[in-house]
Amino acid sequence: MTTTDQPTLTEGEHEAMLHQLEGWTHRAERAEELVARQRAEIAMLKADLDTIATKLRNEAINRDWCGEYGAFVDECNGETSQPWLAHCEFSYTAQFTVHVSFTTRTRAYHDAVGEIAGSIQEASAGDYGNVGSVTANLLRVDEDED
Repeated sequence: MTTTDQPTLTEGEHEAMLHQLEGWTHRAERAEELVARQRAEIAMLKADLDTIATKLRNEAINRDWCGEYGAFVDECNGETSQPWLAHCEFSYTAQFTVHVSFTTRTRAYHDAVGEIAGSIQEASAGDYGNVGSVTANLLRVDEDED
């Protein structure tokens, strides 16, 4: 047989190979179906875990058990493959009143007031919020009162 000659299969060998190929194809399709089903089940279990974790955290908040719950979360997350449980979290709003007093004898008070107001707002910007507004009340100080 030369290198250009191809081996010939008998009709029986050809049928047997086709049958084997069909079997492998069927098994591959079945494996894909099983993998898809397992992925769907995993997604449902993760959703269930998220629901349970959220309900546990909300119950701890509602019953004011966040201290005890925090210890439970640390222990539980340390024993699981992933940190499934989250600590209680709260958002707070704080209001502050700041009084600033200064004396100036020139018309530059407008600039000074604006500079102070800008500094207060700039200092408050960041992770914790902003100053909503800065109001300046200017009281005139007469020279003869000094």
